[in-house]
Amino acid sequence: MSSAPERAVHPQTAQGREAARAVGLPPGPPVAPSPLDVWRARRHLNRLARRLRRRGWAAQPRYGGSPPLLRVFDPRVPSVGDSVTTVRDGDGWWFASSTDDRLATCSDLDGACVGVAEMLVPWVVQALGGRNP
Repeated sequence: MSSAPERAVHPQTAQGREAARAVGLPPGPPVAPSPLDVWRARRHLNRLARRLRRRGWAAQPRYGGSPPLLRVFDPRVPSVGDSVTTVRDGDGWWFASSTDDRLATCSDLDGACVGVAEMLVPWVVQALGGRNP
């Protein structure tokens, strides 16, 4: 058995000759999260939402799709916000922004709130015309 990637063949090049390029194939189809993982993600996001609301942010759960998301924004500027989700790796559960930046571990709610503020406050200040929130 060869470990070389399978090849996809393109019918012709500009000179009329056949050409081939290596195309790496994924090891298998994506795996959907288990119901327990979805429950854990929602639990972490609910805890973060409560903490963010206490700090003045608006937090709207968006649990209809996969992965579960928490839409976070300043109530004065609802068009400026971010979607926070959870990710799990070998080190545990993390909160992540929509740009896939890790904000903090899910056990560090205060750190996640700081991460959200660091990400959104500059945008909110600009949207409010330079007035500090």
